[in-house]
Amino acid sequence: MDTRFTVAAHVLGYLAWQGEQGVEWVSSDELGRSINTHSVVVRRLLTQLQKAGLIETRRGASGGSRLARPASAIHLGEVFDAVVESGTSLISFPREVERDECLVGEHIEAVLREVIAEAEAVFRRNLGRTSVAEFSQMVVNRMIKLGICCPSEEERQPAAAKKHSQTIRLVEKTKAVSGSRKGKTTR
Repeated sequence: MDTRFTVAAHVLGYLAWQGEQGVEWVSSDELGRSINTHSVVVRRLLTQLQKAGLIETRRGASGGSRLARPASAIHLGEVFDAVVESGTSLISFPREVERDECLVGEHIEAVLREVIAEAEAVFRRNLGRTSVAEFSQMVVNRMIKLGICCPSEEERQPAAAKKHSQTIRLVEKTKAVSGSRKGKTTR
C-alpha cells in the first residue's frame, strides 16, 4: 500500500482544522507545505477527493479546497475508499512461485490471504467508525498534550479544545478558591 490514504487523511484533517478556525478555502500550496510535498501532487489527490464528494474546490486567487460536508459526516472509511483502489490488499505477496517441493508452502499463501482479509475487514470497519471531526480532534488533543497548541491560544483551537481549556481554567479557579478557604478559620 502507498501513502495516498495517510496523505488524504492529513488533507481532510487539515481542512477540518482550518474550517474550525474560520478559514473557508485552503490553497493547494498551503496543503503541500503542511504535507511536505509539491502542490501538483496535492492537486491530483484533491481531484480524487472531489470526485468522491468529500471536498469542494474553487479555482482562482481566492480559491482552494474545503470539506464538502461537515467533518462529523465524513468518515475515514470514505477517505480510504476514495483514494485506494478497490480490492487493493494492505499487504503484498511475492509473485507466484512454484512450490512443488514443499507441501506446506503450497498452502501458506492461501491461508494467509484469508487471515489478512479478515484483518483488513476489521481495519475498514474501524475507519468507517471514525469521522474526520473525531480524527481532527485527536490531533488537536495530542498537540495540546504536547504543549504545541496551548489552551491560552483559544482563537486557534477547534470548539472542543476551547471547551477543554475552559474546563481546565474552571478547575484551576475552583482549586484556588478552595485552597484560600483552607487557610481561614470560621468563628
